[in-house]
Amino acid sequence: MGQDYYLTTSTFEWWPGVEIYHSQDLVNWTVVANPLTRLSQVDLRGNYNSGSIWAPHLSYAQGKFWLIYTDVKTRGAYKDTLNYLISADNIEGPWSEPSFISASGFDPCVFHDEDGKSYVINMLYDQRLDKPGFAGLVIQELDLTKRQLVGERQHFFTGTDLGVCEGPQMLKKDGWYYLLCAAGGTGYSHAATVCRSRNVYGPYEVSPYQPVDH
Repeated sequence: MGQDYYLTTSTFEWWPGVEIYHSQDLVNWTVVANPLTRLSQVDLRGNYNSGSIWAPHLSYAQGKFWLIYTDVKTRGAYKDTLNYLISADNIEGPWSEPSFISASGFDPCVFHDEDGKSYVINMLYDQRLDKPGFAGLVIQELDLTKRQLVGERQHFFTGTDLGVCEGPQMLKKDGWYYLLCAAGGTGYSHAATVCRSRNVYGPYEVSPYQPVDH
């Protein structure tokens, strides 16, 4: 936002759940907002250790800040991953009541395209015991006015040879859509991968410099 940079992090099962930081040099950061302040936005009681808020995503479009976040209620094969969207005119708030978006997986992001359309992207969680818990990434258009998904969900990326692909982030530059993902799970094989496409729905070409970071 001009000279201002913002980033958001989670505090998992502990309040405030989400913290938003501000910087003007990408070196020095200050907490400027805790957007989840009410039980009506999220109720962390009873959630397991390291559950609750995972990988919140902050964006700006149509004169508002948008925050999408996952409340992970249960662990194991049958994860309950509830994704909600809130908004605010100013970064300090007040932040709106949540709109339920989906429960198909976790680590969602909202991508706002140049044509005015917005999309939600998240990893697709597969609860079947003969699967690794990951079924690629899905994308679906988001109606910001109605605050709900519209149209058909597309299963648009299956990941790389590193396996599990989480925390998707979409950027657009010079007509290319760049998809940045955390791959390989959260253990020793954790890495960052990048792929690109001329179409938001793909197909996506994996960078030959892969992984970008390990």
